[in-house]
Amino acid sequence: MHLQVLRYGPTNKYGPHLDGLERVASVLIYLVAPEEGGETAFPQSNGWLHPEMGEPTQGPFSECAKGHVAYKPKRGDALMFFDLKPDYQTPDDDSMHTGWV
Repeated sequence: MHLQVLRYGPTNKYGPHLDGLERVASVLIYLVAPEEGGETAFPQSNGWLHPEMGEPTQGPFSECAKGHVAYKPKRGDALMFFDLKPDYQTPDDDSMHTGWV
């Protein structure tokens, strides 16, 4: 089991990436709520939205996250997503994610 800890500073960006075959799922824990930006966006995950749900309403989102499935954090929240498909061998391309501060 591996633990990876990242700390974003002002104007940091963690570009779009997949976490690879070493991780079944990821959990992001938000320790602070940013005044603006700070979203985790999934640029290839348009299939995640159920058609009956319509447009996401959790924003407002920054320009970087608009048009994607994205999560705007609140202090104390956690976001979990699966990095692999149910066979535990195939990367789930929809889990490609990126973050902005």
